[in-house]
Amino acid sequence: MILAERQRISEQLYNTNQPALQSMAERRTLLKPILIVSGTFLCLTVANLWVQLALVKQSNETKQCQMAIRSLERESIKLRMEMANLESFERIQTIAQKQLHMKIAGPNDYRWIAAAPDLYKSESHPYNYVSKVTSQNTHIWGKLASWVEGFRQAMAQSMDD
Repeated sequence: MILAERQRISEQLYNTNQPALQSMAERRTLLKPILIVSGTFLCLTVANLWVQLALVKQSNETKQCQMAIRSLERESIKLRMEMANLESFERIQTIAQKQLHMKIAGPNDYRWIAAAPDLYKSESHPYNYVSKVTSQNTHIWGKLASWVEGFRQAMAQSMDD
């Protein structure tokens, strides 16, 4: 069911007797505030867009720098681990034994040699008698030890004189 109300239509809305819109000057005065508001809005929109682009660019640069920092930190950790591995006692010992053909010194491979003269003849020094142990001078170290012992005795005798 359709109901319609009877209303009085305003004569002013449909009055065709009014002259057409005013002159061009009047139109300009009406458009001036609209253009100012629209221009201001457009400028603010462009400024906002520029700020957003700068922000995105800065964000990308920050991410790239953070990725570079993480990469360098990982590389630093790897290099530190490699350095620690190269300085390890086990590695040095392995190289000495395999590449340089060295062996681990046993108790019969070395002896103490007193290099300082006796300052007090009355006191016994623990190193005075260690070097008097005889060893075979068949290898280079034995010969070197006997030479150092002879040098020590010569120096000790010259100090006494």
